[in-house]
Amino acid sequence: MKKNIFIMIILLSTNIFANKIEGGFGLKIGDIFSVKAATGFSETTSGEKLYEVQPSKKIKYFKKYYVLITPKTHKIRQIWGIGNYANKASCEKDLDVLEVMLEKKYGKFIKPSFSMDTAKYVSDPTNKDRDIIIKCNGFMKPISFYIMYKDSALDDLSKKEEAEIEAEKMDSSAL
Repeated sequence: MKKNIFIMIILLSTNIFANKIEGGFGLKIGDIFSVKAATGFSETTSGEKLYEVQPSKKIKYFKKYYVLITPKTHKIRQIWGIGNYANKASCEKDLDVLEVMLEKKYGKFIKPSFSMDTAKYVSDPTNKDRDIIIKCNGFMKPISFYIMYKDSALDDLSKKEEAEIEAEKMDSSAL
C-alpha cells in the first residue's frame, strides 16, 4: 500500500514542477503583435492568416516561424515553427529529440488516442487553455515537422472578434 502511494505521488508530481507554457522562440502568447513586424504572410488551409516572423531564438529543425493573432486586439494566440523533411523517418527522429527537450521543461507529452499520426501534446498544468503540439505531417514529400504553442481561450477570443468584425459590416436595422 505504501509503495502504491509513493508511486502515485511520483507520477502525479511529474507535471507539478513543469514550467508554464508562455510561448516559444522568444515570442509570448498573449503579447500584442504589430502586423508591421511580419516578414511575410501565408494562410492555413482553413483561411486563417499566418504572419511570418523572424524570432529572436530559433531551433535548427524549423525554417519558418509564424504567429496567429486575434483580429482586433492583435494578441498572439498561436506560435508555429515549421520545417520540411525528405522522409518521415528523419522527421520522427528529430521529433523524438525535441520531445525529450520539451519534456524536461514542460512535462510528459501525450499521444492522443484518436490520432493516427505522430501528433503529441503537453498541457500547462496551471493553465489548461495552453498546449504545445508537435507532429510530423504528410504522406507525400516534403514531410512537414510542426510545433505549435497555442492558447484555446485566445482562439475563442479570435472567433468572437471575427464575428464582431463581420457584424459591424452588416445593417442590423432589419433585425
